[in-house]
Amino acid sequence: MTDASPAFAPEAAETAPGLELVGVSKTLGDNLVVNDVSLKVHQGEMFTLLGSSGSGKTTTLNLIAGFLEPDAGEIYIQGKNMVATPPEKRGLGIVFQTYALFPHMTVAQNIGFTLRQRGIRGADMKKRVKEALEMVELDDRGGAKPGELSGGQKQRVALARGLVFEPEMMLFDEPLGALDRKLRLQLQEELRDIHERIKFTALYVTHDQEEALALSDEVAVMTEGVIAQSASNTQIYDRPANAFVAQFLGDANLLSVTVEDLNSEGCVVKTKTGSTTTAFFGSGVSLSTGDEGLLVARPEALHISPASQSIDCLITGTLAYKRFVGQDILAAVDDGVDGLIQVRERPGGALESLTVGAEVCVQWRDSDKACVIAPDEVG
Repeated sequence: MTDASPAFAPEAAETAPGLELVGVSKTLGDNLVVNDVSLKVHQGEMFTLLGSSGSGKTTTLNLIAGFLEPDAGEIYIQGKNMVATPPEKRGLGIVFQTYALFPHMTVAQNIGFTLRQRGIRGADMKKRVKEALEMVELDDRGGAKPGELSGGQKQRVALARGLVFEPEMMLFDEPLGALDRKLRLQLQEELRDIHERIKFTALYVTHDQEEALALSDEVAVMTEGVIAQSASNTQIYDRPANAFVAQFLGDANLLSVTVEDLNSEGCVVKTKTGSTTTAFFGSGVSLSTGDEGLLVARPEALHISPASQSIDCLITGTLAYKRFVGQDILAAVDDGVDGLIQVRERPGGALESLTVGAEVCVQWRDSDKACVIAPDEVG
């Protein structure tokens, strides 16, 4: 790294984002793991880096934390360039998947450890530890050892330890990944509640799509070291920028379509079977009349009815299967062109009485979810 000033001029500290990455790259061995990544995390925001194993998300977190040095690019925390700053000087609280609690210390001692490292002791330390315990609703467990706590309580201690010294921002490295589903959902809700109350700035790393959407103000989907899309949790789900994001975040049917007309909010498209529907464009997508595209149709935005009793069908075809999967019925329709189109419905509708092999109509349950992307934009 050189000491030359970058062309990018960071904002003043009082107006700067909590975190900003500008053109950050990192090669490990022969692999370009992080490739020219730029992003902003605003003050008080819960921002999630979402990606599968090997996408570059954990390496990006390690670059922010200072555990790795970037080959190129700049990292600003509260408007300050941190590339040359060692990890312990960056003012970051970090919560790991393994909790990293000291088993021989009490809960209060674990939380106070980071304060002692910073020279804070006596009454001031006791006051901060007490407030941190109350913040995560463990004020009656300060004298317990980690071995006496549940997994959820350990995670809350790790969060309190990270927040107790009032860090510039928090980093979360897959903190709920080792927990069972029920506890993970419970802690997602608790973490979201704490964030809503305190409004700390956070970067959260996970491979769990549902977790990312539940926790985040903004989500950046990473793949092969690049950010495929960054947007609010609702925007990135409802208006994916490309096929990779559409299919990575939840289930998505992708239907081949042709743009028939443009309107103020999007377009009218025709499917290969001849039906037409209005749709919004995906984020950043621009298509013209006559262009080929892909219609993103989420299974939960569709419903099935008998073909003989239906009009305004998006798809007609044969009911290939239907399966009871708890709260929903998951079904698929074969239209003979795009393959199996998945539909997810609550029990009690027309689908429940239909038999496999029946001719059916697939209609929009929520046409606001109709979204068109370019077929070659795959992240």
